[in-house]
Formats: sequence, C-alpha cells, structure tokens
Amino acid sequence: MLHSNVKINESGRLTFAELDTTELASKYGTPLMLLDSDRIKSNVKTYVNGMVEAFTPTSFPCYASKALSIKEI
Repeated sequence: MLHSNVKINESGRLTFAELDTTELASKYGTPLMLLDSDRIKSNVKTYVNGMVEAFTPTSFPCYASKALSIKEI
C-alpha cells in the first residue's frame, strides 16, 4: 500500500487508520475526506524536532492554510 495506515482487513475491506472505509462511507456518505490525526501529529512532531535541531530550541513552525482550512486539525 502507499501508506502504512491504509490496509486490507481480514474481511477484504479497505481500512484507513484501522477504520473500515465501507462503514465510514455508509455512516457519513461519499465523497468522504479522511485525515489521520495520529499521522498528522507524528509528522508535526518530526518537523518541530527537525527545526529545533537545525535552528534553535525556541524555533516555532508557523503554518498557513488556504486549500485545507479545517480548524479542528
């Protein structure tokens, strides 16, 4: 698979972040945009740690969003 959080479960269904995408589509409808908050948090932590190592411990990444402005993330 392209990402480690996308798999095929024992029933042969596609899962995303261990959630059955068929069940998600039934519950929320389609098209459905899925974001893995654990993956996002892990990537942010990696990025912040890299900034601290490359610059100073007080470095702080700022993110500007235009295309994906979801406040809950």
